[in-house]
Amino acid sequence: GAANNASYQAEATRSDVIKDKGELVFNIKSAYWNLFRANEIKRLADENVAQVSAHLEDTENLTKQGLVTTNDLLKVKVQLSNSRILQSDAANNIQLATIVFNSIVRLPLQTDIEIISPLTPTSKEFGELEKLLTKAFMQRPEILAMESRIKASDAAIISAAGGWFPQIFLTGNYTYSRPNQRIIPMKDEFQDTWDVGVSIQFDLWNSLSTVHQTSQARSQHEQNKDFLATLKDGVTLEVTQNYLNYQQAKERIRLSELNVQQANESYRMASEKFKAGLTTNSELLDAEVALLQSKLQLTQALVDHELSEARLTKSAGDSK
Repeated sequence: GAANNASYQAEATRSDVIKDKGELVFNIKSAYWNLFRANEIKRLADENVAQVSAHLEDTENLTKQGLVTTNDLLKVKVQLSNSRILQSDAANNIQLATIVFNSIVRLPLQTDIEIISPLTPTSKEFGELEKLLTKAFMQRPEILAMESRIKASDAAIISAAGGWFPQIFLTGNYTYSRPNQRIIPMKDEFQDTWDVGVSIQFDLWNSLSTVHQTSQARSQHEQNKDFLATLKDGVTLEVTQNYLNYQQAKERIRLSELNVQQANESYRMASEKFKAGLTTNSELLDAEVALLQSKLQLTQALVDHELSEARLTKSAGDSK
């Protein structure tokens, strides 16, 4: 019983190590995609600053010609100022995201990280929810660890209950000496002797320690079973939630891409009309803001998709 207890406890510890590795893999993925998002927002902010700067130049020319008012020019300047604030915030966020990533992967905190891979969402299929839950119950290291601890506590009950039974000891001795005092009469020469014995020991009174130890082992066994049931309920909720979020993230990408297409077209038309004097300055400003917002939403949707995939992979018990 004691040997089995130790063996199952070792298995539980190994599962705990696997769980920690899975947490580390997920944290690295999260830090990577957060850094990617920060870089992408900075790129979009730079693009928007260039766009509004070109708008400002056109507005200044039209103001000199008396085609737009000074108030319209001030509106564009305010918009450019807001765009540069966003640009500055994005640059700061890159620095913070870089520090977090470097800290997790154990690099010097000021190490520059260049994200060169494009974000192209995969069409990974996880299968039906029920299959994912079955997989999670079979692979989640927390569950495996608790199942090993239940087996260990079961072995501990057997070990503790052993106090009710007599203990049998097998002993043996071998002697080779000169002279061998176990041989009579003794002779001045090397001689060998051996003996084997069996003894039985039984405690008539041990202050009820066996009762207490067995009761404690049974209590621990029941607690572990209850904890496993609670753990499985939590895993069911986690996997279900991550599965639904992953499906929603895929749909959000499709809708965000349509929004970007529409915003691009609206901006193109507003820009051409503004240069031809057929629309107001405010309409072009609105189109610029709408285009930036649609691109930011698409970036967020793409990153959320990667993070939701990582969460679902982890919750299903896959540490890769």
